[in-house]
Amino acid sequence: MGFASQAGFRAGIADTFRFYDLENDMVTNLLVHPFTLMDGTMRDYLKLDIDASFALAKQLVDEVKAVGGTFVYLTHNETLGGEKRWVGWPEMYRKLLEFVYQ
Repeated sequence: MGFASQAGFRAGIADTFRFYDLENDMVTNLLVHPFTLMDGTMRDYLKLDIDASFALAKQLVDEVKAVGGTFVYLTHNETLGGEKRWVGWPEMYRKLLEFVYQ
């Protein structure tokens, strides 16, 4: 669960949570994993270049780490292929993984 057009925390939380059924006024067993950032958000909606995308991703990783949350990054197969409109993005993803795990 997340925003396609914006980076950030759609549910206002950076961790998995159980879905609350308003109609039945109860917590369910359905786990919701909110994503913080998506490749298409940065490139297509926010029109960021690779460097600005990396800077935004680093900022969000730091925010998630500060609260002990789970950083979920949604990427598409096409992006990792690095062809056409995604030239350079596999390298950005690699750098992001290095940053996350440092």
